[in-house]
Amino acid sequence: MFTDLPALSLLDLSFNNFSGTLPPTLGSLSNLQDLFLSANGIGGEIPSSLGALQNLVILDLSWSNYSGTIPSSFKNLQNLRYLGLSNNRLTGTIPASLASLPYIFTLNLEANDLSGPLPFPISFVQKMGQNLVVRGNPGLCYNSQMVNMGVEPCSNHSSLTNASAPSSVSPSASSPQHGRNPSIFLTLAFLISFLYTVLCIL
Repeated sequence: MFTDLPALSLLDLSFNNFSGTLPPTLGSLSNLQDLFLSANGIGGEIPSSLGALQNLVILDLSWSNYSGTIPSSFKNLQNLRYLGLSNNRLTGTIPASLASLPYIFTLNLEANDLSGPLPFPISFVQKMGQNLVVRGNPGLCYNSQMVNMGVEPCSNHSSLTNASAPSSVSPSASSPQHGRNPSIFLTLAFLISFLYTVLCIL
């Protein structure tokens, strides 16, 4: 589908009603710098082929239905500045390699089903500040050297996990994204998409 567009540098398909899964051929867009696919019905696993987009600066896959883990191939996105994966159904642990991306400025993983301790060094957490967003992942925890980031300390998390069995409530009823007003986040996502598009044109 995308193999005939080698010079494409910006692709914005956000705020549509697309469904299905992302085609792995997206990874063939070697000159792509900005990829906006937020606020769609696209689901399934995020293709690891996106890690081949080494010129990518912005990757926004938020407010969709992606599942599975965050691809380890994202460590190859050495020019990435913005990674938006919020409000999906991603599981597993956060790859520690995301902290090694030299230009990363915003990392938003809010409202998924990620779990385990935050793998980032304290220096990375301090550098990112409020641009590191991980709240809304009930299975995540942070160590005592980090500030409260909207997740439980690992000491509390362990005791709570041992004290009670996991709930069997379905994701549609318990998922954090269903407790928020999506219009606010969709508006913010649209503004980010619009501003970056204008900057790229200029």
